[in-house]
Amino acid sequence: MNNTLRYYDNHAISYHDTTLSLDMSKAYTRFLPYVKPKGKILDLGCGSGRDTKHFQAIGYEVTAVEPSTKLRELAINFLDHEVLNLTFQTINFFNHFDAIWCCASLLHVPQNELESVLRRLYMALADGGVLYISVKEGQGQHIIDGRFFQYYSQQGLVEQVTKNEEFTLLEVWLNEDQRSNQQSTKWLNAIFRKDWS
Repeated sequence: MNNTLRYYDNHAISYHDTTLSLDMSKAYTRFLPYVKPKGKILDLGCGSGRDTKHFQAIGYEVTAVEPSTKLRELAINFLDHEVLNLTFQTINFFNHFDAIWCCASLLHVPQNELESVLRRLYMALADGGVLYISVKEGQGQHIIDGRFFQYYSQQGLVEQVTKNEEFTLLEVWLNEDQRSNQQSTKWLNAIFRKDWS
């Protein structure tokens, strides 16, 4: 993870600028009906702050988390709002959020660490809360420009998240990358509900 964070620290401005205006409206349209109005959302790996900004603008209470120190600074400036500098492996909330939004963030977690991260997300959600995840579709682990990526098939991701019977799949879909230089990339999106404990 250290090399991945170093990449985002070193390329924070370009990453911020190229992702800030991406249109996430289709994902919002599928995710938000599962979240109670004005509910609490955790934006885990908020990057530029794009999605936090949208959720706040329509009345949600958002806690933004960004492990890259430099990206966090840019997100704070963009949002004029606090952003927590935590890794996915160290978040520590209990029964607090109505929803967790993990847009292109958990793909940097190795598969052998994902179960413990999912356990933290489960603990952070209120009963019946929902979890959105987007990852790159594919197989195996890849290092791209120094960043670690864990790819998943649809079956692999769903099995990984639901294998402990703590999350139930609500929706899953694919979409293409909006960036002109990434059009061959397919994104796997899924929404899960935390089952009542």
